[in-house]
Amino acid sequence: MITRSPALTSSAGAGTYSATFNSGTAQLKSLSATITSGATIGENTSATVSAAAPASVSVVNAGFSAGVGTGVGTLPTYTVRDAFSNLVPNFAVSYTSLNSGAFGGPGTTNGSGQVTLTSWTMSGAAGDDASGRMANQVQLNAGSASGSATDYGIYTWLSDVRPVIGPTASFCSSCHVWDRNPNNIVSTAGTGSCAAFTRVVATSAGLSMLYGKASNAPACGGVMPPSSTGLSAGNLKILRAWINNRGLNN
Repeated sequence: MITRSPALTSSAGAGTYSATFNSGTAQLKSLSATITSGATIGENTSATVSAAAPASVSVVNAGFSAGVGTGVGTLPTYTVRDAFSNLVPNFAVSYTSLNSGAFGGPGTTNGSGQVTLTSWTMSGAAGDDASGRMANQVQLNAGSASGSATDYGIYTWLSDVRPVIGPTASFCSSCHVWDRNPNNIVSTAGTGSCAAFTRVVATSAGLSMLYGKASNAPACGGVMPPSSTGLSAGNLKILRAWINNRGLNN
């Protein structure tokens, strides 16, 4: 919407006239003035209305998961707009991260008022949630406006869990010689006094016999390994997060 002030009815002096206008839309504007005094005289010109200061930052392509220490396949895009919903191009931005691995991104918005991260590696620094994920967050700051993208690091069997409970790990190999893997521990029953319990209940570390033994809270039998208090806090987190994230053979 264009407004004009004041309404022009007479000269401002020395044969000149003035007026102001404002617009909520950032674009090229065509302006014209017409003076009628015996004869009609017209003049045309143009003016470019630029976006105002950033007021909001929206994010798309977030919420994905990747193994801890690896990069997400889809990178988030941030869109910066002013209070009138105009895109804000070529604006300098900065980033703030929380519990995040390494990331990279442009220093200014592009011609469409957007920034897309160029890389983002997942970290396991945050606490694991009920689904076995560790939240990684990168916030884009554009003036007083900001918006955050959250992706998730996960632990995988091959890279993280197998070194803890696999065939060469001291945690299990001091007593067991069989090759522990998702095929023979997930949804399989224990033996002997633990026959009524399931070694690993996918999505539930709390119901998993193996996690109970490793966390010094065995539902049957004793703590694993014997004469100890179970796994270290770091390794226990790896095991718990992997189980709660469906105990995948990944």
